[in-house]
Amino acid sequence: MLIYLQLRKNIKETDRYFAAIDLSLRQFFANISNVEAENDRKRHDEILRHLDKISTHSSATARILNDVHNPKSVEDEYYESEQNLKWLAKAKIAKEKSRS
Repeated sequence: MLIYLQLRKNIKETDRYFAAIDLSLRQFFANISNVEAENDRKRHDEILRHLDKISTHSSATARILNDVHNPKSVEDEYYESEQNLKWLAKAKIAKEKSRS
């Protein structure tokens, strides 16, 4: 207020002064907002990493428990084995073609 009273004679200087204060405050609050947004993003990424680890371990555990408590029949094992052999043969052919 003291500055305003001292500069009231020169309105242009007063406007510049308050414009500078306004700009400084806007930059300050923008920087605070950016820092908070960055911290929120980092925290979000960290939470996603932890959830991914939990999900990975949970699905692996569920698969193991399912395999133990619900063993596959001989027919299912044979069918999966045949499918894997077909897949491996296709992969081998594709690999040989890519070398040629």
